[in-house]
Amino acid sequence: MRVLGVDPGLTRAGFGVVEQTGGRLHAVEHGTIRAQGDGVPEQLAALRLRLADVARRTTPDAMAIERLFVTRNQRTAIRVIRLCTLGP
Repeated sequence: MRVLGVDPGLTRAGFGVVEQTGGRLHAVEHGTIRAQGDGVPEQLAALRLRLADVARRTTPDAMAIERLFVTRNQRTAIRVIRLCTLGP
């Protein structure tokens, strides 16, 4: 089984792909995706495209996304929470 884990953010996102083979885990790929764009919508669109590319390359069976639970920067936390609670 191969899993893609994502640590989301507004301007960058961390990711890691691990695979279980024969009861052992090993790292497949990891890195940081940096957003480009002047505003939050453009930055999120750029992050989405780059993360989709990671998913296409690594073909995960499952995906896990970290939930925001603690932050030092309250202003950033409020922006992330607002974006995460907006419905489609």
